[in-house]
Amino acid sequence: VPLQFVLPYAGGSRVAAIGLQRVWFLNADTGAIVNKDGKSVDASGTLQVVQVQLGRATSPEFYLLNGSGPGELPLEIVAVDSGEKGELFRYEVSSSLSCSVDNDNRLWMRTGNSLVQTLPLADYRKVRP
Repeated sequence: VPLQFVLPYAGGSRVAAIGLQRVWFLNADTGAIVNKDGKSVDASGTLQVVQVQLGRATSPEFYLLNGSGPGELPLEIVAVDSGEKGELFRYEVSSSLSCSVDNDNRLWMRTGNSLVQTLPLADYRKVRP
């Protein structure tokens, strides 16, 4: 898969290799893929990765924002709390969404006219091993 972007994150300990629809997480020291079962985290259907949102500076949390193509607003968010654990949750809307992480590493999402603060990702992981 041709890569569109390579992005260091988690305090430089990880690198995200981002294709149009697939993302791999790599150990920055060894270059080894750390994705769960070695499988990429993918956008749904024909959606493409149009933006990403990182957690705080040293956090391994990573969010894919997927839309119908470059320059389009995101329609789907995929949360990853750690590349080794894989996808944590996926949420798709019919309008558009955006997100940001606050100083406490909590995700805020805007969907339409609504603003929502998610639970800490550790709470989602408790119900999805």
